[in-house]
Amino acid sequence: MSNFHKIIISISSDIGFYLAKDWLSNGIRVSGTYRIRTNHCDELEQLGAKLIKCDLSNVKSIDDSICKLNKLQKWDNLVIATGSQEPIGRFIDCNIDSWSNSINVNFISQIRFIHGLLPNRNLKDSSIPSVL
Repeated sequence: MSNFHKIIISISSDIGFYLAKDWLSNGIRVSGTYRIRTNHCDELEQLGAKLIKCDLSNVKSIDDSICKLNKLQKWDNLVIATGSQEPIGRFIDCNIDSWSNSINVNFISQIRFIHGLLPNRNLKDSSIPSVL
C-alpha cells in the first residue's frame, strides 16, 4: 500500500466512486464521505476505503466527519465531488429556501471541509495541488 492518502468528499457520487476505485486499485489509501449508503459504498469498503457518513446540509454532521477524517493519516489530496442540482426551474418560480440550501451544500459546506481538513494536510510535497 502506498503512503499517499486521498480524501474524497461525496465518494458515493459517480466521479468520487470511479476516482476511488482507480486509486484503490493502485494501492493508494482512500477515505471519503457519503450521504446515503449505496452498493458503491459497499464495493469501495471491500476494496479498502474508509467511509464516513456525512450530510452536507448539516453543520454537526460535517464537523463530526472532519474530526473523524483528521484522526486518520495525513492526506495528500482532497477531492470535492459534491454537487446538488436543486433547485431546477426559473429563479422567480423557485423556493428561496431551496436556493439557500443549495448554496450551503454546493459551496459553504465545501469551504467548511477545506478549512477543517487543511491542518491535517501532508506538507512533504506542497508543490502539487492538494485540493481538487
